[in-house]
Amino acid sequence: MKFFHEGELKFGFPQDVDVLKLDEEGTVIPQGMSFVDFIVELDDKRYMIEVKDPFHTQATRESSKDFLKKLKTRELISKLVPKCRDSYTYLHLMEKDDKSIIFIVLIVLEPGSIYDNDLIPMKEHLFDNIQKEMDSPWKRKYINNCFILNLTLWKRLFNEFSIERIPEKTV
Repeated sequence: MKFFHEGELKFGFPQDVDVLKLDEEGTVIPQGMSFVDFIVELDDKRYMIEVKDPFHTQATRESSKDFLKKLKTRELISKLVPKCRDSYTYLHLMEKDDKSIIFIVLIVLEPGSIYDNDLIPMKEHLFDNIQKEMDSPWKRKYINNCFILNLTLWKRLFNEFSIERIPEKTV
């Protein structure tokens, strides 16, 4: 396994899987662009993964409540769509858009704060917004699918990718 950190979360990926951490320290991001946290390349597809961890040990109660409010009002989706588009633009310009691309948002919440059934309408809203940001939909469908997952669903769907919390003090 090879390991990558995103905040307090430690992700493990099999050695034969290519992983690009776009916001790695020292990486220059083009002005005005915002990238997802990881791009994971498999034989037949690429995952663009954005991680949200509003209850990490350094989070304030207010910032966690603010995140939940953005999640419930779908304001979060308005922040995710540009990240998805910008990350795809990066892949396109680097000639890495030759496979199916799936956008995954992992939201690490306290157990019981959001349920699997709550994620389905959010996912549909996100996918609709990815495809149509203006009056007319994009002519090119650049994302084949998207998912919004909690930690339980992540572990069920991506059990080959490990994840564990490592508090900031020990990272």
